[in-house]
Amino acid sequence: MRVALSILLSFGLAFGAGSCASSPPGSGPSDIEVAFADSEPDRPYEEIRPVISRHWNVQEGLRLLQLEARKLGADAVIRVEYDEYYPRSGWGTTASTSRRRAEEGYAQVIMEFRGVAVVWSEGSDQGS
Repeated sequence: MRVALSILLSFGLAFGAGSCASSPPGSGPSDIEVAFADSEPDRPYEEIRPVISRHWNVQEGLRLLQLEARKLGADAVIRVEYDEYYPRSGWGTTASTSRRRAEEGYAQVIMEFRGVAVVWSEGSDQGS
């Protein structure tokens, strides 16, 4: 599931959630860079605070995470991770429990995205 999500997230960031060709820098959530938990930025930064978003759609969940970071004046969200939540049964799952829950009529899975909002430190290259 995590591999499939990584592919979806990469696709979403490349073709929508992460591009801002029509928006000037600093104008909306899509200009906030996203670095997943398995990668660390290659320039100095200062942490602002953790941010969280929840949504059933991957792209919208990431957009909401970027929006929360934008509200704090962040340049990026780093260490982004996710968890699945089934409203009637709690966090985390396996493929077999997913099928069983679907058969039993459980609500759709909700994804919680977590990361750390950061600003680039003075003197770091902010050109993207």
